[in-house]
Amino acid sequence: MVAQRNRTLMRSTFSVDLDADIGPTEALYQDINPRVLATPFMIQGKATRDKDFISYDRIHTDQTYQELILPAGLGHFSGVPVIHNSEMTAGIALHRRISEDAFNDDEAHLHELASAVCAPVLEFASLIETQNVRSTVDLFGPHKAVAILDYLGRVRNSNALFEQMMQSVSARIDGSRKLILQSESDRKALRRAIGTHMGIVGGAFALTSAQRQEKWLCRVFPKPAFTLAGPEAGHALLVCERIDRPLILDQGLIQQIFDLTPTESIVANLIFLGKSVSTIAADRDVSIETVRSHIKSILQKTETNRQAELVAKLARFVDHSGA
Repeated sequence: MVAQRNRTLMRSTFSVDLDADIGPTEALYQDINPRVLATPFMIQGKATRDKDFISYDRIHTDQTYQELILPAGLGHFSGVPVIHNSEMTAGIALHRRISEDAFNDDEAHLHELASAVCAPVLEFASLIETQNVRSTVDLFGPHKAVAILDYLGRVRNSNALFEQMMQSVSARIDGSRKLILQSESDRKALRRAIGTHMGIVGGAFALTSAQRQEKWLCRVFPKPAFTLAGPEAGHALLVCERIDRPLILDQGLIQQIFDLTPTESIVANLIFLGKSVSTIAADRDVSIETVRSHIKSILQKTETNRQAELVAKLARFVDHSGA
């Protein structure tokens, strides 16, 4: 069992050991599941059993037990949190059918001893996962809004710009951290992207602010993730960038690739940004003929015949770290 942000289940017996289709069903009971509600009150290293948070009589009337837990054969429960802090609860859960005996004190103690043996492994896996997630989010730089979503579309991690973007665009994050998009077509694109098990499907959609002053292009990439439960599919990397933000070329790189002079690389970047010859000449305080001479040299060195072809070739040299 792995829960993040207090009690939002990220992985559990349902989504790991049983039919994968049960995972989304479990999420429907997130806010009423007695076992989930008990997560914040569990004690690290100590076994928590059903009797600690629900009476036997109530099990026979509780909606979650009757509709989800008991039909799945997970009647009796013993869970030991190995990692238990403000960011994450991760541990080992044991289950028995309701027709069998509940876990007694001796079995709970053995469960605690076994979990203690596993603690270094889980702690190390948690460190790897945390670093992996943080590195992935930070990889795109401060000018892109980035989030990692789980297989249900819940935001597992994000950068500050993504959280800021969500304050103004036509989307929201609900109480379970699920990303809710306003447009049905966008919701379909998101479900299609995070629903893959082979990392093939992706998607894209646009988000706008209420005043339409900001427009964001969002791309979704399925991202296999290493988690405490092992490798899994169904995670998605969501990368959003402002459409109105100008793209800047990596001038050092195009100088190196095409053997341009520093001045030529500057002119190439201005052409890429759509500046006219006369505007470039005025901005650089040179004659139009000088700019045309630079452009002729740039076309020769890049093996292109006209400015439109040059722009298409330069598009692959956008500096994504500062764009």
